[in-house]
Amino acid sequence: MKIKLNSGCTVEKYNANDLSQEIEWARTTAYKKANHTADTWQGRSAYKRFENIFLGDLAKNIVKRYLLESLPEVEAYLLEYDKLRTDDFRNRDMFDLMIKKNLTSIEIEVKSSGEKSIANPSALHTSRRLIVNQPGPHYHLSDICVQVMFVPGNMSFFRNENVSSSLSIEQYSSQYARDFIVAAVDGYIMGFANLEQQKKALESFFSVNNSGAGANRRSYADLILSNTCQPDFLAEVIRKSVGI
Repeated sequence: MKIKLNSGCTVEKYNANDLSQEIEWARTTAYKKANHTADTWQGRSAYKRFENIFLGDLAKNIVKRYLLESLPEVEAYLLEYDKLRTDDFRNRDMFDLMIKKNLTSIEIEVKSSGEKSIANPSALHTSRRLIVNQPGPHYHLSDICVQVMFVPGNMSFFRNENVSSSLSIEQYSSQYARDFIVAAVDGYIMGFANLEQQKKALESFFSVNNSGAGANRRSYADLILSNTCQPDFLAEVIRKSVGI
């Protein structure tokens, strides 16, 4: 669903009740990854890792659905790493999504965030950022980086603290997926940045200190969502770049 913001820009909104297939696939991939993901900046339980990975994988699934809806002809060229991998989810994702036609390709990275205080998408657009990490040995910038924000009906749904449970990871993943739907979480595709925008954003950083979640201070590129491209333009960028 297209939502018009106070600025006149538009974002795409998906409600959890309409995402049953996307949620189930995210649940499946996230619980398989949870025990094989290293914590390099935050000490997390396997349950908390699952929650974080679930949001990222669901965001990827939402963007994939949006691309198929807005640009149906992309289906023949759209690759998803989780569908191609042969490592039983033990290693790092090589990419999220890729559009590949002949010798031309576009790599799409999808970032996610669970909102804890702001419910209004117009306010999110002017106060939250697209997450651009600084490139390093295990990370590179993608051709396109898309930001998805998750906003629950109950703003206390996303928790900072670590999570423990007597359930197995698979059992916990099923319960969390059910709770996610009950919480009436909305997923917003807020905007995207091309490679040049990401490089430009890396000239200025802001720091986040989330000690409540047991995380170390981290720095991100300072790219406010209102300065990104609105989702409407994504299909056209892909169409022109790979010749669909």
